[in-house]
Amino acid sequence: QPLNRDTPYNPDQPPQAFPQYAEQYDPNDRPLEKESSPVGKTLQQGYHFGILILAFINFIAGWMAYSSMSAYSDSIMDFRTNWELKPIVDIKTAVSQCPAGYESLIEREWPGTNTGCDCRHAWGFYPNLQNGRCDYNETRDGCNTVNPTRAMPLSKFYSFKICAKREGDPFYKAVQPSSKFGSVECPVGYDECGTGSADTMTCVREGHLCPINDIMITEVSGYLPDGYKTVPLDSGKLLAFTSKSTGLPTVRLKLTEGKVCANPSQYTASEGRYLYKLLSNSHYYSCSSKIAESYYDPRYNDIGSVREDRLFEDNGVSYIVMNLPDYPFLDAQKYNWNLFTNDYYPWHADCDYYNGLDRNHILTQADRSISIQSAVGITFTFCILFFILSSIFVCGSYCYKNENMDEESMKSKKIYEIISVSVKTFFILIIVWYCFTNISTMNAYNTAVSELGTAKCSDDFSNKIFTSFSDALSSSSGKNVFALVIAIIILLTCAVYGGMLIGGKLDDVYNPNHYKHKEIDTIEMERDSSSSSSSSSSSSKSKKSSKSSKSRKSKS
Repeated sequence: QPLNRDTPYNPDQPPQAFPQYAEQYDPNDRPLEKESSPVGKTLQQGYHFGILILAFINFIAGWMAYSSMSAYSDSIMDFRTNWELKPIVDIKTAVSQCPAGYESLIEREWPGTNTGCDCRHAWGFYPNLQNGRCDYNETRDGCNTVNPTRAMPLSKFYSFKICAKREGDPFYKAVQPSSKFGSVECPVGYDECGTGSADTMTCVREGHLCPINDIMITEVSGYLPDGYKTVPLDSGKLLAFTSKSTGLPTVRLKLTEGKVCANPSQYTASEGRYLYKLLSNSHYYSCSSKIAESYYDPRYNDIGSVREDRLFEDNGVSYIVMNLPDYPFLDAQKYNWNLFTNDYYPWHADCDYYNGLDRNHILTQADRSISIQSAVGITFTFCILFFILSSIFVCGSYCYKNENMDEESMKSKKIYEIISVSVKTFFILIIVWYCFTNISTMNAYNTAVSELGTAKCSDDFSNKIFTSFSDALSSSSGKNVFALVIAIIILLTCAVYGGMLIGGKLDDVYNPNHYKHKEIDTIEMERDSSSSSSSSSSSSKSKKSSKSSKSRKSKS
């Protein structure tokens, strides 16, 4: 159609510059193009990316809620582990296996190493040592794959294993002495053990041995108080123990570099030390969790140390590390491993008899902490899955452009959108339910834990654990509330968008048969581009023809 460039286009009027076409002109004769609703597309894009952003926020809230209480749950469970151990009544040392009826007190392991790639003597610019198998290029250039090594027990301290015989009732079942008129008494049929007050003495059944309540390492020629028995550790060292000291029974030993972490699931390396590159260092290297305002557990007592090269030699680890590439052998001569003792965590008798906070109550709270942590962990898992699914559905919705799809494909895409909304709604309903139950359970549990902290039934550090755990529960509950609000917003968004899809409000986005007439400006641009391309092609052809004619003349 001839177009007038000088006057604005009016689709209801024919072009004025060409009156000879006035009778023939029909504005509906313009070419057609596919029509889609910009509002529908905006809603679609806003829904997908909005849900993705909200899912990411929900994922962060779930992670924060889980991490707020995970370290404290380990500390509460450590109470159960400590109190469920039977008291130690005798100690022996052994070169290999412990005698019948005895168990090894040191359970620490050297963690072993991961698969690595040794490129110290290779061509090219590679790190000397790195985790993972060597690839083709690294192997071609001279790198060698280092096979993993298994974990090794570090059960010997110096030349011997420390073996213990356990007997009697665990602490949560044991009968505690009572204090009457300044004297400590046990019920009929029980004997008093230890010295001090009712909080530091124990009662054992008649005929049973008194539990050991103090362990130390001393030199052979060193001073030893009365009432201590000894067993050999080395040619110059002895392990001494007694049941007549002041304090609750000693129930376990712990071997570690540095100090004992406040979080029972963590281990620390010596200060300033860099670990071997291939070392399997899960939960290793530093005490990263701050429990009760401390990174270390003061309830453990340091009784002695051994140099790392001696420890590895006694436990057969030296042979393994000697065959590891680039292992820092000299470091083993600079760092020590320390041996700690751990007594029963105290619990005042008054709390057992008068406050209704008996030791079985603590074990019940420990079990509840694990169940709550599991529920929060499940919520966090569903938050992760929901974020992954949202990302997948966004990618699936934008893999193909609507204008490149036929009618059947567009219908399939609409069905895909409905399925994605249904799946998201299902997952977000689970998250809403878990967040709601977590909040109600945490608030009830927080009351009980806070009561344990304020009653001050144990030592200062343990009391702070309960108080700090109460604060962590409040923080985790608040983050669950935030996650719940975000989940409800996501649920409402999915409901509104799904209703629009099913109600046909977004059919123009998924219907390829909606067409409109092309705008005049679009027609002009297409005409100009086609004319310019044709003129350029004709000019190039004329240039080629002139060049060919000149070449023919020169040849003639």
